[in-house]
Amino acid sequence: MAFTTNAGVAAEQIIRNRMTSAPVARHASGRSAALVIPNASPPDLTAIYVEVHTSEVAPVSEAAVDARLRALEHARGTFSAIVGERTLEPGHEVLVDFALLDKEHVIPGTIGTDVEFRLDETALFPELAAKLVGHRVGDHCLVDLTLGADVGDQRYAFKKVRASVQIKAAREVLPADANSQAFRDTLEAGISLDGLREILRQALLAERVAELRAIAVDRVLDAMLEIMEVDEIPSTCVDEHIRQEWARREGSAMARMGLPFPTQQASLSNHLRDAELRDRAERHLEVVAAFRALVAQGIVVLTEERFKAEMEAFCQSNGVSLEAFRRDLAENKKEAMQLADALLYRLSLEHIMNQARVVFVDDDHEDRPRPEQPRAAVPQV
Repeated sequence: MAFTTNAGVAAEQIIRNRMTSAPVARHASGRSAALVIPNASPPDLTAIYVEVHTSEVAPVSEAAVDARLRALEHARGTFSAIVGERTLEPGHEVLVDFALLDKEHVIPGTIGTDVEFRLDETALFPELAAKLVGHRVGDHCLVDLTLGADVGDQRYAFKKVRASVQIKAAREVLPADANSQAFRDTLEAGISLDGLREILRQALLAERVAELRAIAVDRVLDAMLEIMEVDEIPSTCVDEHIRQEWARREGSAMARMGLPFPTQQASLSNHLRDAELRDRAERHLEVVAAFRALVAQGIVVLTEERFKAEMEAFCQSNGVSLEAFRRDLAENKKEAMQLADALLYRLSLEHIMNQARVVFVDDDHEDRPRPEQPRAAVPQV
């Protein structure tokens, strides 16, 4: 790549170094250890075959379009902040930080900051919403509740837990009426209500396609790991990955919520001991190691043209100049490494998905003939 400034050259060098180096994990002992890059050649990725059925993701229904329209009416409604001594009432919306506790220990994955929900049966935890009625903005509440069957971690299904909730703000909303002229005036010229519903329907269809592709990606990566020899990931690297994810997702949130340091330490310890989290971390690191092998052996290459296009697209979407972005990369090695990792991950994933055979089975209309699906292409559903 040819940059016109020294800063650009420095940024380029950081990226190139990152392309050929192994990711490094910092252990609690203070030592560093590189993740193991497989010595074996990558397998024949064209041997990978997976199927994804469209029935695995809920179809787009008129009810889903109605719900999206109601969300738009809500977004374009009239909002009034609830302040002072006024207490919360059913139907009010709150902005909270919360954590679910099991015997004073935070349940992994249940920290939430700046979470919005309405105090009614539509809330994720209706029992919690009901028990916040009567409180005020600024209150810190400890609320006992029983989790339902649809909780993510089935170990806590139907279990009694305690929610620690900080109410940060509240408001009442008067939704707009999609049939009103005032609402129509907010739409682009020429768009009718039926036209708006079609736009919402197409957006939901695009989301469904994205969900189907995400399923395909997971299955292809699982199939790749089954046929690709990956050296064993050291447990210390698994520990470090979990620590970093905990700090990013929950540790900083717990600190902002003012939870005691022993509670934070207990949460981290629970994460490190959690078998499911360890399996998930190990899989992630195996995928990263496999991608590094593709880069190290020159199978995946970040070309000058692709790098320039990615930088220009990033700058355009974030409203910054290309020159300023180059300077920032040259001065911030950590940011440059994160960019390199993201680009190489994307390139490696694109390569694997293009090599694998992915068939999307349209079983929404089983009486309709199924055309041959192009490789790794998502059908129009």
